[in-house]
Amino acid sequence: MSTHATTALITSVSSLGISAIIGYLAFKLIKPKNKPSNPTEYGRLFAAGASFICILALLPLFIIRQNTGALSGLVVSLAIWPALSYVVGYVYGKTKEPSLRLATEISSGVKELIKEPLADSNQIITEEPALKFLMIISSVMLLIAALPLPIEYYTPLRFVVCGTSAYAALCYLKKDQIGVFISFLLMAALWNPLMPVYLDKAMWVVLDIAAAIFIFFQSRRIT
Repeated sequence: MSTHATTALITSVSSLGISAIIGYLAFKLIKPKNKPSNPTEYGRLFAAGASFICILALLPLFIIRQNTGALSGLVVSLAIWPALSYVVGYVYGKTKEPSLRLATEISSGVKELIKEPLADSNQIITEEPALKFLMIISSVMLLIAALPLPIEYYTPLRFVVCGTSAYAALCYLKKDQIGVFISFLLMAALWNPLMPVYLDKAMWVVLDIAAAIFIFFQSRRIT
């Protein structure tokens, strides 16, 4: 690896690490101290997740480029997305219990889709073979994406990873696994094909490999 490539990789990894720490601190500061129990606390939790996503996705660009464009993008995102996420979380908190009761009533008349959580904490999601298959496909595609490939490969990659992550986030949200839910929500945002996030290749390599490992590990927890 050339000196330039090594420097770029170190810069990308360090900026991502700094952003992750700052994003985590912001997340801890905004989120409620205990498990959400009312609409306001759900709003804070969603806003905290959105703040973490914005910081992790956009702060590295400012650290690397150090220009006003990157800074303004970060500031605008932090002003808009956490506020919108708060509204979504508040509405979710308002409708959470009725939605769960409705889901229970519907599922009682058909084949049971979601079983009671198993005693083994490693088994989080049950009877979701489609999700397990999509996770394995996504992890393989992410590992391949770390190679120097034509740009045409990365558009379908975004669709697959974003769709799988959104589906997984929904499943884990239903199970109240908030940490994993936020992780998949973050990946859905980073790999979304509609509003693509553009990062340096070296940073994408780190993210692709980390996401592949995380998704594959989570797929092993699905029965």
